[in-house]
Amino acid sequence: MKGAWPTWRSGDITKALQAKVLPVKLRLIVLSLAFLSLIAVTTGAFFYYSILKRTVLAEANRRAASDAATVSSMFSAYLNENAKSVKTLAGMDTIKAALHETNAPNLAAANLMLDHFQQSLGTDVCYLMNTEGLTLASSNRHAPRSFVGKNFGFRPYFQEALRGKAWVYMALGATSHKRGIYYSHPVYHDAHKAPVGVLVIKAGIDQIEARALAAIRRDNGAWALINTDGVIFAASQSDWLFHFLGNPDKELKERVARSRQFGIETMATLGFTKTGVHQMQDRGGEVYLVHGKSIDTMGQWQVMFFYKTHNALAVLTAPIIRYRKPVIIAIFFIFTVIIITLSSMAMQDIRERKRKRDALALQNAYLSALHDTTLGLIGRLEFNALIHAVLSRAGALTGTQDGFLYLYDSQTDELELMVGLGVYKDGVGRRVKPGQGLSGKVYQSGEPLILEDYSAWPDRLPQRKYDDLRAVVGMPLKRRSSIAGVMGLGHFEPGKTFGQGEIDIIERFCQLSVVALDNAQLYSRLQDELEERHRAQEALKSANLKLERLARLDGLTQIANRRRFDEALQEEWRRMSRSKASIAMIMGDVDFFKRFNDTYGHQAGDRCLQVIAQTMSANVYRPADITARYGGEEFVILLPETDIEGARFVAQRIRAAIHNLKIPHACSDAAPHVTVSLGVACLAAVADGDPSFLIQLADEALYEAKDLSLIHI
Repeated sequence: MKGAWPTWRSGDITKALQAKVLPVKLRLIVLSLAFLSLIAVTTGAFFYYSILKRTVLAEANRRAASDAATVSSMFSAYLNENAKSVKTLAGMDTIKAALHETNAPNLAAANLMLDHFQQSLGTDVCYLMNTEGLTLASSNRHAPRSFVGKNFGFRPYFQEALRGKAWVYMALGATSHKRGIYYSHPVYHDAHKAPVGVLVIKAGIDQIEARALAAIRRDNGAWALINTDGVIFAASQSDWLFHFLGNPDKELKERVARSRQFGIETMATLGFTKTGVHQMQDRGGEVYLVHGKSIDTMGQWQVMFFYKTHNALAVLTAPIIRYRKPVIIAIFFIFTVIIITLSSMAMQDIRERKRKRDALALQNAYLSALHDTTLGLIGRLEFNALIHAVLSRAGALTGTQDGFLYLYDSQTDELELMVGLGVYKDGVGRRVKPGQGLSGKVYQSGEPLILEDYSAWPDRLPQRKYDDLRAVVGMPLKRRSSIAGVMGLGHFEPGKTFGQGEIDIIERFCQLSVVALDNAQLYSRLQDELEERHRAQEALKSANLKLERLARLDGLTQIANRRRFDEALQEEWRRMSRSKASIAMIMGDVDFFKRFNDTYGHQAGDRCLQVIAQTMSANVYRPADITARYGGEEFVILLPETDIEGARFVAQRIRAAIHNLKIPHACSDAAPHVTVSLGVACLAAVADGDPSFLIQLADEALYEAKDLSLIHI
């Protein structure tokens, strides 16, 4: 039909459109709904986008903080790796001797010791300086850029070590021109209280930088290791290195240049400026979410993580940009249909809704209160807080702010006011006997008590604050076979009473209070049981650990026993066989020990074995190395991933240390003091090989050493 309205199957609206006549009132309603819907959709979309934006930025901030903490923890762990090693190396007699008498033999021995530690630790270089800062010995002495003869007295790590402090310092090498972490430690001689030199281990930073790059994906953002002056020493972006993060003044630039910590060149700046608590902006206007985490052992350094804001918001804007046209058309069409349909439904149901509205309001209020209270019962186990919420909800539904809850105490045969609202709040802790006052009467009878005017009740308590109390309801908190307490609400306004519907509500909330009480008591018992079980488990764990330790230790010497050694040999042989690496063994025996026992007694013999065992153990530095008592006066040392020269070096160190003990042994044919004979053997571990052959070789070498009174290989 020419000029006809489109046909919509929507009740009365359809008929009106088909007749080409839309009542003026209905048209106004439809247009108003359309306008309000448009405003609602626009406002809702704006607030929804704002909420999503805040959520996305909050998640990006959390991730940035987490990534900063991850990189910071990695650097903290790495910085602690060589702290103990530099102390151990500084305490070696070979190092002390080189500083005490600086001659060619002592320096050669010191260089060999530095070589051994550098190779074992996998560091860049180990070197020794005198009190003037001059390098006397170094593991890189044969390199084109040898440290020997160089003076590093200007370095803070040297100056602090010379003052007696162990120091960790990060800088660009003055000779190597490589970034490194410098671990310094003072070297003391027995005859001097002040340091006689400084021992330094330099570790490269490239390794930990690579680990951090692998742990944190590049698309997540960028990180940088920055000191308090704002200088970037390590970063995920190589073009940031040795730049100032911000815009330092001339004085700061000159001070950093004078320190020579990062070279003598003038450093450029990245030009970052702070725009918020966790926001910074670069020169190009790019905004970053920024979080920093200090290095645990070096508070002057921190890891900062930079995350571009537009990367975080891309998850919101990209779909909107991609689908904006079809989405707008679809929304317009859907809302047109919805408006017409809703208008039809509104015209049909408006009277029915108006009729039911008042009844539903009260029911919804009760259901809402019941829902919230039930959730609190499930999620909150703190009884007083939950009961306070229950009383508040019950009071709100019945139109009062005054309520109370008494609980019965079987030990004292009294009711105690546990929770009070309004006028009852100040009375928390008050006690009454069963049969005394309203709560006592309700408890005694086990039945509800409803008063129209409490002030005229003859059994009321003689308290002035309750003189104006009018209507009051007291309900027993009933369990299956007992009464736990009493709950009540009151009105002070004259003429106000509690109807049957309100009494029903109070009764239902009483039931919830009983459940809350049972829940809290059950939780308390469970906590006690869990704590007791935890204590028992901890005791059992401690006992098992002690037994395990005792089963693996030699009772006399407190080093590993034969069982532990056999297990370690099998484990290391299997491990070494995968790479066919070499494994070395040192077998030692106390010379003429039977004579020692016969001369000095078995107690002195035991003390001698204890000292020998601890001395051997103290001269084996790597965690994977095992020192064990093999039997009687025999000892064995397992050295994984060690060649014959390395094992011989360790054996010589042990033999010299025991020699220096000077334990008297008048009956020894070898010396006037206790000595040991050591046999050294080394094999390449293979999968089908027999590790016991290594024991046999070491044992044969020991017997040969016995005859020669020296270390035999």
